[in-house]
Amino acid sequence: MKKINSFFYEIVSVIVPAIAIIALLFTFCFRLVGVSGDSMDNTLHDGDWLLVMPYYSEPQYGDIIISTQENERHENIVKRIIAKENDVVDRAEDGTISVNGEALDESGYIIYGDVSGNLHGNVSFPLTVPENCVFVLGDNRGISLDSRYTAIGFVQENYLLGKAVCRVGENWKIYE
Repeated sequence: MKKINSFFYEIVSVIVPAIAIIALLFTFCFRLVGVSGDSMDNTLHDGDWLLVMPYYSEPQYGDIIISTQENERHENIVKRIIAKENDVVDRAEDGTISVNGEALDESGYIIYGDVSGNLHGNVSFPLTVPENCVFVLGDNRGISLDSRYTAIGFVQENYLLGKAVCRVGENWKIYE
């Protein structure tokens, strides 16, 4: 009986601290988040998994973020930060986005695909990003529901779950 009690004590003494360490890591260091949908193609694909680090500093232009802000679809969104507070965002007829009068060079990640009139959304441009908010867009602009639509709108910074730092799985990729 002593051997059995000793065996269970050893198992518990290993498992409980391991669970506590995992819980702390997932709470304060990183999270795994799944990508659902094609709005971030060709950068991310439906079914990809992201290693997400919480923000301990200001969000940066180009960061791929996960937002937990309530929206029409009742789900978290994965998008790219295009503009931050007080930035003026505008768009041209061809869908090109400019921030503070400067056209963005998004050739490294953007695809337009079959846009079918979805480049503009239903918000009026130009617009100014409110304080403590960011303006986010999907890389696959033709199908992305993002800040161009009132269903998503500006994302408040306190709803940013974090920044994607790495795509995990069979197609690993680290994001800077």
